[in-house]
Amino acid sequence: DGTLAGTTVVTETGDYGFYGLHPPIIIDDKLFFVLHRNNPNLEEVWVTDGTSNGTNKVNFGNESFHYTTIIEVDDVLYTQFNGFNSNIVQFWKVDGSENGTFIMNFTDQNGVIGGVTMLGANQDVLYFRSGGIYGVELLRSDGTPEGTYFIDLLPGEEGSVPSGFFSTGSMFFLTAMTADSGYELFSSNMIETSITYN
Repeated sequence: DGTLAGTTVVTETGDYGFYGLHPPIIIDDKLFFVLHRNNPNLEEVWVTDGTSNGTNKVNFGNESFHYTTIIEVDDVLYTQFNGFNSNIVQFWKVDGSENGTFIMNFTDQNGVIGGVTMLGANQDVLYFRSGGIYGVELLRSDGTPEGTYFIDLLPGEEGSVPSGFFSTGSMFFLTAMTADSGYELFSSNMIETSITYN
């Protein structure tokens, strides 16, 4: 509570180093944070309600994957996990409820998405930066093959290299390279009129 007397150990986690999140992610009065485990060398997502019994590792079902990205949009947590010995990428959704942690099977027309970086989410659609035949471009997915496709913001081999994703309400914004003026701000309305490819 900000005082020495009011500062207590919630629980002992063992051989871990604390990573934390910046800013911290709080959903339904629960704090989500990351712990680094030394043996084996991986990161785990944990959650606490401030009590010992309420501090636990979030079960994502596979110890051979390690956390790489974690974001929060509208009280929902999205995480990206990469395989240690494979190119497979998993995406999970956590809404804080008892049964609210589940894998999101985002696929493209050729199978599981790989080699991507999650940028953000808006209205249950995830957006990624991904390299391919269109250069490093924006990839979006709603979890279905039909709803998974590239958005070519800068036609050609170079790609727009999108970054700086920010979501608010039904809209989102990001920065991307343009042919004439370098990096510029794009809104979701502008992006929806861009060329798309399966």
